[in-house]
Amino acid sequence: MREKIIFGVLIVFCSLVAVGCSHRMEVKNLSKFSAPISLDDPDKKINLGVKSFNGDSETIWYYNSIIQKLYSRREFGKFKSNYIDGRCDFKPDYIISIDLDVKYESSPLNFIITCPGSFIFTPAWNGHVYYANITTTVTLFDDSEKELKKIKIYTPYSMRYAEFDRTWWPVFSWNILTPIGGLYSAIFYDHDATTEFQKAVETNYSNHVVEKIVNEIEGI
Repeated sequence: MREKIIFGVLIVFCSLVAVGCSHRMEVKNLSKFSAPISLDDPDKKINLGVKSFNGDSETIWYYNSIIQKLYSRREFGKFKSNYIDGRCDFKPDYIISIDLDVKYESSPLNFIITCPGSFIFTPAWNGHVYYANITTTVTLFDDSEKELKKIKIYTPYSMRYAEFDRTWWPVFSWNILTPIGGLYSAIFYDHDATTEFQKAVETNYSNHVVEKIVNEIEGI
């Protein structure tokens, strides 16, 4: 019985420690890219073709979120992703290509957050500071694939996040390893944050980008 009590206490302690060394995903500037969505049911819908994806594994998630949002918009009638002229069963009114550049960065502030911040568990209540700088380039073509315009959409997101696997050893070592941990956190982005970040910004990012695409098309 005594062993079970000790084991239970250890489990509770470890759980509290894990929570105390972690910070859930928090995107600080979502409101910067939020805007009322203008929905309409036009008399004549736009047929749209989207050229095939030509990015990499770092950008495909963002591309897919745009495609899904475009497909759901009422302004579009027939819609085709992976559009190739002459291989589709409709003639689009417009064609677009979507190119993405995504850069994840860590902040120098993470050195201070870890050292001496670990002494007051700063990674837990503040989180490490990371950035996701997304540049979405949309090129608009007419039905003969003549380029009409190109727009660049910048969405630099600022996030706070800390995982136990990156915070436990600086917190509990409190020696030469603590500044080393701070230096590591200041230089290297924690890729474990990416999935949680994408969940947090999916609606915000796709709405922002698609609203700009729709406005550009309707403004021609």
